[in-house]
Amino acid sequence: SCQYPCSFEFNERLLITIMDHVYSCRFGTFQYDNEKERVEQGVMSGTVSLWTFINDPARVHAFKNPFFEPRNQVLFPSYSRKRIQPWPGYWFRWNKRVVNANEAILQKGANLQQRITELQRELEGLQKTVRAASNPGPTRIAAGTVQSRGLGHPRKDAVSLPPVRPKPPPPPPPLP
Repeated sequence: SCQYPCSFEFNERLLITIMDHVYSCRFGTFQYDNEKERVEQGVMSGTVSLWTFINDPARVHAFKNPFFEPRNQVLFPSYSRKRIQPWPGYWFRWNKRVVNANEAILQKGANLQQRITELQRELEGLQKTVRAASNPGPTRIAAGTVQSRGLGHPRKDAVSLPPVRPKPPPPPPPLP
C-alpha cells in the first residue's frame, strides 16, 4: 500500500490483524493445514472464523481505507531494492512515534471521508433543487411576470409577481 495508497479498499490494520491471528489460535480459520482437517477435528464448532470477527458491523469500518479510489487497471508495483523496505506499521508498531503518526493520518483520513460524505449529501440536495427548478411549467422572468416554458414572450394572461431576490450563499464551513 506504500506504492498505491489509494488502490486498496482496506487499510494495513486488516493485514496486521490477520497476521496477528495466524498464530493466536483464537480463530479456527488458520488451524490445521486445510479445510478437510478443520472439519475432521470439529474446529468450527469450537471456534469462530476470523472473517466473522472482521466483518462485524461494529468493527469493519476500522479496516476501511478512507482514501480508497476504485481503479479498473492492473497495478505494477516496483520490486527494486530501493523500493523494498520494512513494513513500519507491523514491525515498528510498538514505537510510539510511528503509532502516533499513523493514528494522526488515519484520523485525518476519517475526517476527510466524513467531509466528503457531507459534501455529497449537499450536492444531492442541490441537484434536487436544480431538477425541481427546471421542471416544465410557469416560471418567473426578469419583468416579474409568469411565462410558459418554450415561449419567447410573456403570455397575455400573465400574472404579475414581485421580483425574486436571490439569497446570499451561506458561509463555507470551517475546515477540519
